Amino acid sequence: MASRMPDITRRGPGLRAPPKAILGPIAAHVAFVIELTLVPLLLPAIRAEFGLSISELAWVFNAYGIAVAIGVLLGGWFGDVLDARRVFVVGVGLFVGGALLTSSAGGFETLILGRALQGLGGGIFAPLVPILLTRAAPDRPGHVLIVWGSVAGYVAAFGPLLYGSFFNGSGCASACRSGTTRSPRGSRSRASCTRLWPRC
Repeated sequence: MASRMPDITRRGPGLRAPPKAILGPIAAHVAFVIELTLVPLLLPAIRAEFGLSISELAWVFNAYGIAVAIGVLLGGWFGDVLDARRVFVVGVGLFVGGALLTSSAGGFETLILGRALQGLGGGIFAPLVPILLTRAAPDRPGHVLIVWGSVAGYVAAFGPLLYGSFFNGSGCASACRSGTTRSPRGSRSRASCTRLWPRC
């Protein structure tokens, strides 16, 4: 008899977990992993865009990591004391808010603030992902954790390769155009992209 894929949304006889209860935490964690793997590839462009020194560029990267470390402690503690789902939503909100602030940053200070806010939010919701997943599928926690770990692992492993193909292919042109439109330093942003990725 052919084997069947496990239904990770089943909770018991006749009961099924809402898809968003499983897909939501997984999608949030994928965004967290993408942020960790994409930014190192963009550091040269960030340095050229804002005219940063090496030490300032290091803060662009480290501000996120330090904030994540603080956020993990807060997320784990508040997740035990308060409702884990609400703490997760707060973390996602901070993460999205930090991403918006970073994308619209016009200077070094705003960029660092956005990165720190994004890292804090990611650190808050990241440790709550397995908790929410196992609660959503209490009778099959192993299956849902396998799906979560596999998706996150594949994104971490193959994401940088896809990013490189994007920036080296036709996609980099649209990335440069979007950055030019979004940035208050429009002409400088386009020049930075052209210098870093000549194919654009």
